Amino acid sequence: MSRKPLVAMLVLILMAPVITYGADLLLADWESGLDGWIPNNWDKPQTYLFSYWKGVTSGKRALMLIVPRPGWTIAALVKFQDVYKNDPAALADLTAKWMAAKTLEVDITIDPGNWLARPGTDAWVNVSLVFNTQNGGWVSLPVISDSVNPGSPGGWDPVNFPKLQTRHIVYDLREINKTLKAAGGPGWWFEIFAIVNSGPAYEKGGAFYMDNLKLSGIPTITWVSFHGADDAPSAGAAGAGFTTAPDKPYTDLLKAQGYFVNRYVTTGNPNLDVLNASDLVIISRSVSSSHYQNVSADTWNSVTAPMIICGGYVLRKNRMGYVTGNDIPDTTGDITLTVTDPTHPIFKGIKLTDSTMVNPYAGIVTYPTDGVTLARGISVNTNPPDDEGLVLATVSAAGNGPVGSMIIGEWLAGSTLVHDGGAGTNVLGGHRLVLLTGSREAQGISAETAGMYDLYEDGAKIFLNAVEYMLNSKTTAIELVNPSFELPGLGKIKGWNGEGIGGTPAEDIPGWATDGTPVDSGVETGWGATDGEYTAFLKAKDPMVYQLTDYVAKEGDVFMLKVDAKNNWQATKFAMIIYYDEMGIPIPVATKTVTLTDAMQTFTLVFRANDFPECIGKQIGVQFANSSPVADSWVGFDNVRLSVTAVAQ
Repeated sequence: MSRKPLVAMLVLILMAPVITYGADLLLADWESGLDGWIPNNWDKPQTYLFSYWKGVTSGKRALMLIVPRPGWTIAALVKFQDVYKNDPAALADLTAKWMAAKTLEVDITIDPGNWLARPGTDAWVNVSLVFNTQNGGWVSLPVISDSVNPGSPGGWDPVNFPKLQTRHIVYDLREINKTLKAAGGPGWWFEIFAIVNSGPAYEKGGAFYMDNLKLSGIPTITWVSFHGADDAPSAGAAGAGFTTAPDKPYTDLLKAQGYFVNRYVTTGNPNLDVLNASDLVIISRSVSSSHYQNVSADTWNSVTAPMIICGGYVLRKNRMGYVTGNDIPDTTGDITLTVTDPTHPIFKGIKLTDSTMVNPYAGIVTYPTDGVTLARGISVNTNPPDDEGLVLATVSAAGNGPVGSMIIGEWLAGSTLVHDGGAGTNVLGGHRLVLLTGSREAQGISAETAGMYDLYEDGAKIFLNAVEYMLNSKTTAIELVNPSFELPGLGKIKGWNGEGIGGTPAEDIPGWATDGTPVDSGVETGWGATDGEYTAFLKAKDPMVYQLTDYVAKEGDVFMLKVDAKNNWQATKFAMIIYYDEMGIPIPVATKTVTLTDAMQTFTLVFRANDFPECIGKQIGVQFANSSPVADSWVGFDNVRLSVTAVAQ
């Protein structure tokens, strides 16, 4: 492979401050030659390779491979370690991007005119790619799809495909890369082989064409910062002596993992199209918190892409509202973290004793401009997090910071934040993770020097684990039957199981049930429905109403239950419950009792499966009860939503 396609792509993707979003890396297009591909020299006769006009799907040329015999043949290969033997940095970057990619894609063209068959014998051809590495050995790449022949990927025969045809083949790298990652990477060499196998009818072999070979599914991360490029510090940072962005070590760390990283200059009026096109947005500590307040907070909270937030100042109640106040002291030395869930993927590979890190997370850094000036530490919010957040790690009892205050926390898509100014209340458009890192600027030096890298080795591992977790976590709705009580739509009904209490229709309420006979609970209209016309009502002392879903809990799942509820008559308390089914018996795993008003409000209950591991592998359900002390009281509720945030399997 010539260096031109890859190097040109890397310059475009890694150095330009603004690029067109895309997660592909071109490996070969054969426009100007063979791009490092060579015939197999272990076998005779050899394949012949040409940059050719036929089979072109990108540009003006493709690779033509002439195979002069039937049977199984290594048609051609590329040895990346040879292509980049004089450029180890480019090889390291390519290796990292291979490990970050999800798929390898190529266009294969076969022209029947190139395959002259002897009559009466098997006439078929199959083309495939094989991967070979120092640490992983030979691996036949598994196919996700073949755009022309999905039943037999890479397969061709003259009967079913009598005309020239190009197919786009997608190979799955995920499990292979997972294995290689556990082995420490592919090693110092790795290769791709193009294999062709053909039936005995083709005594003289034939030819096929390859084009547009690329890695795909490489995550794109938008890094929000004062600084428009790694080598272009902001005016304030340059004035303080910086020649590169003060937070550059973070983007270097991300690029070393193979991610495409695009810097985006912090602003109070962000372009949502740009941010939402990212696989992950990371807000650096090196930003102005004023860009995240009032109406700007509304905008940033609406971003649908997953997001990691590294700075505490933007979390305050007078900014985006992740915490309930504005107090924010700095750490004063090395800190370790105490974690709430050691099984969380963020803490994989971190040595803990009694749930506390053995090794330090972060410390105090020295300004690289003079090697003497000390930055201040991590700015840590000491007010409680918003009640829908999950605290994952806090400053440990070892101190050097506000003990027990959040360093890492998680908010699911759909969580509600309350902040000063702007709309005041926002529903988060995407998954959020708070991970505080990046030193505060020294007293008297520009705030644009904030965000210098302060992580120790284990802190860096947590940071990269967090990035991987956020890239691979997805939030999906769990299907509920009749979640807004619109069925059966026959007016007021008392009873859930077709009891027909008080002369109301003896109709079952689809999806919902109780384990006893209620006195005065069911569905009705005219009581402030938030989705449709109907609401449910529950009398105090009546049995709970519940629904068991088909969803089976998995390790690492995080559930969010939302419901709109109000006081219909003298009701003050309403209980929300998530449970799992144990052979027909509901076992509660999370309960929240909320205080009602006369207006419909949305209430939220969040539950982590790892906090109650007995639920893993069991069906999940939801329950509701009127827990008011007054017997003759009624709760009205509507629009039940249940979602799960899970790491992709």
